[in-house]
Amino acid sequence: MTSSDRDASPAKDIHRSIVLIVEDEILVRAAIAEYLRILGYEVVEAADAGEAVAVFASGEPVDVVLCDVDLPGGMDGISLARWISRRHSAPPVLLTSGRGLGCATGGNPDDFFIAKPYRLSELARRLRVILESSNRAGDDSQDDNI
Repeated sequence: MTSSDRDASPAKDIHRSIVLIVEDEILVRAAIAEYLRILGYEVVEAADAGEAVAVFASGEPVDVVLCDVDLPGGMDGISLARWISRRHSAPPVLLTSGRGLGCATGGNPDDFFIAKPYRLSELARRLRVILESSNRAGDDSQDDNI
Protein backbone atom coordinates (compact mmCIF):
# COMPACT_ATOMS: atom_id res chain seq x y z
CA MET A 1 0.00 0.00 0.00
CA THR A 2 1.47 3.36 -0.98
CA SER A 3 1.17 6.57 1.00
CA SER A 4 -1.26 7.92 -1.61
CA ASP A 5 -3.48 4.88 -0.96
CA ARG A 6 -3.55 5.70 2.77
CA ASP A 7 -4.39 9.35 2.07
CA ALA A 8 -7.69 8.48 0.38
CA SER A 9 -9.74 8.19 3.57
CA PRO A 10 -13.52 8.51 3.31
CA ALA A 11 -15.16 11.82 4.08
CA LYS A 12 -16.42 12.23 7.64
CA ASP A 13 -20.12 12.15 6.67
CA ILE A 14 -19.70 8.77 4.96
CA HIS A 15 -17.52 7.29 7.69
CA ARG A 16 -18.72 3.79 8.59
CA SER A 17 -20.60 3.39 5.32
CA ILE A 18 -21.27 -0.24 4.49
CA VAL A 19 -19.71 -1.57 1.28
CA LEU A 20 -20.78 -4.92 -0.18
CA ILE A 21 -17.93 -6.38 -2.23
CA VAL A 22 -19.04 -9.02 -4.74
CA GLU A 23 -15.89 -10.62 -6.13
CA ASP A 24 -15.19 -14.31 -6.78
CA GLU A 25 -11.38 -13.99 -6.66
CA ILE A 26 -10.70 -14.44 -2.93
CA LEU A 27 -7.30 -12.70 -2.96
CA VAL A 28 -8.70 -9.67 -4.79
CA ARG A 29 -11.75 -9.52 -2.50
CA ALA A 30 -9.65 -9.88 0.65
CA ALA A 31 -7.21 -7.14 -0.38
CA ILE A 32 -10.01 -4.69 -1.22
CA ALA A 33 -11.91 -5.53 1.96
CA GLU A 34 -8.84 -5.05 4.16
CA TYR A 35 -8.02 -1.71 2.54
CA LEU A 36 -11.57 -0.39 2.89
CA ARG A 37 -11.72 -1.51 6.53
CA ILE A 38 -8.47 0.37 7.22
CA LEU A 39 -10.15 3.46 5.75
CA GLY A 40 -13.06 3.07 8.16
CA TYR A 41 -15.67 1.43 5.97
CA GLU A 42 -17.70 -1.53 7.17
CA VAL A 43 -17.36 -4.32 4.62
CA VAL A 44 -19.58 -7.26 3.76
CA GLU A 45 -18.13 -9.83 1.36
CA ALA A 46 -19.82 -12.08 -1.20
CA ALA A 47 -18.17 -14.53 -3.60
CA ASP A 48 -21.02 -14.51 -6.13
CA ALA A 49 -24.41 -13.02 -6.93
CA GLY A 50 -26.24 -15.65 -4.88
CA GLU A 51 -24.34 -14.64 -1.75
CA ALA A 52 -25.01 -10.96 -2.51
CA VAL A 53 -28.75 -11.63 -2.86
CA ALA A 54 -28.61 -13.47 0.48
CA VAL A 55 -27.06 -10.37 2.08
CA PHE A 56 -30.00 -8.28 0.88
CA ALA A 57 -32.49 -10.96 1.93
CA SER A 58 -31.00 -10.94 5.45
CA GLY A 59 -31.85 -7.26 5.82
CA GLU A 60 -28.17 -6.29 6.20
CA PRO A 61 -27.94 -2.57 5.38
CA VAL A 62 -25.73 -1.75 2.37
CA ASP A 63 -24.74 1.76 1.30
CA VAL A 64 -22.83 0.91 -1.89
CA VAL A 65 -21.97 -2.25 -3.86
CA LEU A 66 -18.65 -2.94 -5.57
CA CYS A 67 -19.31 -5.78 -8.00
CA ASP A 68 -17.17 -7.67 -10.50
CA VAL A 69 -18.90 -8.15 -13.86
CA ASP A 70 -17.64 -11.71 -14.34
CA LEU A 71 -19.16 -13.82 -11.58
CA PRO A 72 -19.65 -17.59 -11.43
CA GLY A 73 -23.14 -19.06 -11.43
CA GLY A 74 -26.33 -18.05 -13.16
CA MET A 75 -26.17 -14.30 -12.53
CA ASP A 76 -23.29 -12.07 -13.64
CA GLY A 77 -22.47 -8.67 -12.15
CA ILE A 78 -24.56 -6.71 -14.64
CA SER A 79 -27.62 -8.86 -13.93
CA LEU A 80 -27.00 -8.45 -10.19
CA ALA A 81 -26.74 -4.66 -10.62
CA ARG A 82 -30.09 -4.69 -12.46
CA TRP A 83 -31.63 -6.83 -9.69
CA ILE A 84 -30.33 -4.40 -7.06
CA SER A 85 -31.63 -1.37 -8.98
CA ARG A 86 -35.17 -2.80 -8.93
CA ARG A 87 -35.17 -2.90 -5.13
CA HIS A 88 -36.81 -0.11 -3.14
CA SER A 89 -34.04 2.11 -1.72
CA ALA A 90 -31.41 0.31 -3.82
CA PRO A 91 -27.80 1.28 -3.09
CA PRO A 92 -25.59 2.49 -5.94
CA VAL A 93 -23.48 -0.16 -7.71
CA LEU A 94 -19.91 0.31 -8.94
CA LEU A 95 -19.08 -2.41 -11.49
CA THR A 96 -15.53 -3.56 -12.19
CA SER A 97 -13.89 -5.85 -14.74
CA GLY A 98 -10.55 -6.52 -16.33
CA ARG A 99 -12.23 -6.96 -19.71
CA GLY A 100 -13.99 -3.59 -19.89
CA LEU A 101 -17.73 -3.15 -19.93
CA GLY A 102 -18.83 -5.08 -22.99
CA CYS A 103 -22.50 -4.14 -23.01
CA ALA A 104 -24.63 -1.05 -23.31
CA THR A 105 -25.84 -0.14 -19.83
CA GLY A 106 -26.79 3.50 -20.41
CA GLY A 107 -25.54 6.52 -18.54
CA ASN A 108 -21.95 7.63 -18.18
CA PRO A 109 -19.64 4.61 -17.74
CA ASP A 110 -17.41 6.66 -15.43
CA ASP A 111 -20.33 6.93 -13.00
CA PHE A 112 -20.63 3.20 -12.43
CA PHE A 113 -17.57 1.39 -13.80
CA ILE A 114 -13.91 1.14 -12.81
CA ALA A 115 -11.56 -0.93 -14.97
CA LYS A 116 -9.16 -3.47 -13.47
CA PRO A 117 -6.40 -3.08 -12.60
CA TYR A 118 -7.03 0.04 -10.53
CA ARG A 119 -5.27 1.72 -7.65
CA LEU A 120 -6.93 1.24 -4.29
CA SER A 121 -6.75 5.01 -3.77
CA GLU A 122 -8.77 5.50 -6.99
CA LEU A 123 -11.34 2.97 -5.79
CA ALA A 124 -11.63 4.84 -2.47
CA ARG A 125 -12.06 8.15 -4.31
CA ARG A 126 -14.78 6.70 -6.55
CA LEU A 127 -16.64 5.17 -3.59
CA ARG A 128 -16.46 8.49 -1.73
CA VAL A 129 -17.89 10.37 -4.74
CA ILE A 130 -20.70 7.81 -5.14
CA LEU A 131 -21.59 7.93 -1.44
CA GLU A 132 -21.49 11.74 -1.32
CA SER A 133 -23.75 11.91 -4.40
CA SER A 134 -26.10 9.37 -2.85
CA ASN A 135 -26.21 11.35 0.42
CA ARG A 136 -26.93 14.60 -1.46
CA ALA A 137 -29.75 12.93 -3.41
CA GLY A 138 -31.27 11.72 -0.13
CA ASP A 139 -30.95 15.18 1.38
CA ASP A 140 -32.67 16.75 -1.64
CA SER A 141 -35.61 14.35 -1.43
CA GLN A 142 -36.02 15.08 2.27
CA ASP A 143 -36.12 18.81 1.53
CA ASP A 144 -38.98 18.22 -0.91
CA ASN A 145 -41.03 16.65 1.87
CA ILE A 146 -40.83 19.60 4.25
